[in-house]
Amino acid sequence: MAWAAVTLNDEHTMPGISFQTSLGPSAAPQIQKALSSGILQLDLAPGYPSNAAQVGQALKSSTRSRSEIFITATWVRQSCRDAGECLRKNLKELDLDYVDLFLLSDPSISTRKIAKVWTQMEKVKGEGLTRSIGVMDFDSTKVEAVLRTAQIKPAVNQLHFNPYSSERQITTVKVCHEKAIVVKAYNVLLPGTAHHEGELKKRLDKIVERSKAPLPRVILAWARENKLVPILTRSEREQLNDNLDIDSISLSADELDSINFIGEDREQRMDKMAESTPGLLDVLGLN
Repeated sequence: MAWAAVTLNDEHTMPGISFQTSLGPSAAPQIQKALSSGILQLDLAPGYPSNAAQVGQALKSSTRSRSEIFITATWVRQSCRDAGECLRKNLKELDLDYVDLFLLSDPSISTRKIAKVWTQMEKVKGEGLTRSIGVMDFDSTKVEAVLRTAQIKPAVNQLHFNPYSSERQITTVKVCHEKAIVVKAYNVLLPGTAHHEGELKKRLDKIVERSKAPLPRVILAWARENKLVPILTRSEREQLNDNLDIDSISLSADELDSINFIGEDREQRMDKMAESTPGLLDVLGLN
């Protein structure tokens, strides 16, 4: 199966694809559609307001058992300073005893604070409030900082990642894989929507023509080959018409490299433009 469960470094298993739940009254029916299409991992909307209550209602009305559904919640540290308080609030609204994965989201945290903050994550796992713990949007430097002192290493790093990702992001994914940390990726299908243009469009269109598969499913195949667990939004799921079957789509090594190098090539072009145009990075807000 293309989206078979993946085994985490703590021996728990996680479905190979996830659905990003939304806020508002449409959350419950969208969750039911996702579950019906075979997506058995649900990501709560991070931060506040929480959509945990809507997700909890959807779970109660689902024909799926709790053990079949993998729930990911996130501690957005800027919104709540205590991991246990945040998770207990989520669990109360979900009407559950535990979540399957709890992520720390604080990408601007200094590396010297990480050790102390990570102990809070280890504590909620020790209390049985979550089966696995991980991080969100941590670059390779911050991942390494966690690992230096962690008693329990992160099982997952959830990242913005797609073919346009920079060399820095690619390095982070490589480090995670080397450390047996699974990478969940959001905005994976972005190149197939608003940014589907230029050289990447040409390369992807060749694969679409050869494989006779729609563009979104080709990008999902790319994600699978890069050992990513994609997180789909409602609109992305609709792009796929709930057809997640990519078993028939195979990418050659050359095709895979041609997509993977797009982000690196783009970053190099930006660097050259910056060198030839004083202040460009400042204008773009990249400095």
